[in-house]
Amino acid sequence: KAGASDGVRRPIFVILIAMLYALDQVTKWLVLRDLALYDARPVIDGFFDLVHVTNTGAAFGSFKNSNTFFVVLSVGTLMVLGALFVPLRAIAAASS
Repeated sequence: KAGASDGVRRPIFVILIAMLYALDQVTKWLVLRDLALYDARPVIDGFFDLVHVTNTGAAFGSFKNSNTFFVVLSVGTLMVLGALFVPLRAIAAASS
């Protein structure tokens, strides 16, 4: 049975995910705005540079230029997760 703190942890987890997503999007926007294509900016000198490159595929460029595939995959995944989440909430509410 879920503890009383589960009701508090879930919103914090969702907020954390939203903040990380926003940080990801802001950094991408800053790179697009401030770095020309293939320019590099040192973050940790001699160790880590931020470089503006493009990748229209998935990991390491696989499925290059297949954005429709990824949109369909994302929508399908969200639909499956939504379908799973709704019954789980009903089960949890019934067992309370």
